[in-house]
Amino acid sequence: MYIDTYYKIIIPKGFKVAGSSLYTYLRNNVVGDRYQDVILYNNHNTFSEIINEFGFEIDDYREVKIIRNPWDYVVSAYEWSRYNREIPENMDFSDFVFKDSKFNWKKQIAYWSKFRDNDICVEFEDIPFSLIKIFDEIEHDFKIKEFPHKKKIGRDHYRNYYSSSYQVNYIKKYFSKLLEYHKYTF
Repeated sequence: MYIDTYYKIIIPKGFKVAGSSLYTYLRNNVVGDRYQDVILYNNHNTFSEIINEFGFEIDDYREVKIIRNPWDYVVSAYEWSRYNREIPENMDFSDFVFKDSKFNWKKQIAYWSKFRDNDICVEFEDIPFSLIKIFDEIEHDFKIKEFPHKKKIGRDHYRNYYSSSYQVNYIKKYFSKLLEYHKYTF
């Protein structure tokens, strides 16, 4: 998570939205000599948890939400869980969607369920370009460097994982608030 106490921006680290890559990028390229204004942790906390933990006034801060197509997110969570052996070896994608496992993909809802008017939403696919806009707006001389996607796992296109409309609709219903805000389609 990235907290800028001078510019009043908080970027929580969600799950499977390039959070570790974003943390590393911000640490190496943005903080610089402004370390006294920046709090940077490589852990998963929601905007509300950060506000409460540090005693900030919620209306004083803007949240930068990293959002992602929810169907793609669930596939990414599945492959990440398989790679890290957080789910049984024989668990297929359908079981991952409908059954509980050590990696609970549903926890991402805490990051995507509330949208305020002053939130800044950044598309997962457009992180480097969105960072330019955000930081250029506040610093006027921000130069993007190559954005490393650290924990990327090669896989098929997300649509290839869904074998039934029931799976698709289950994800659609679960992430309905995100889909109200951003019109992702399957």
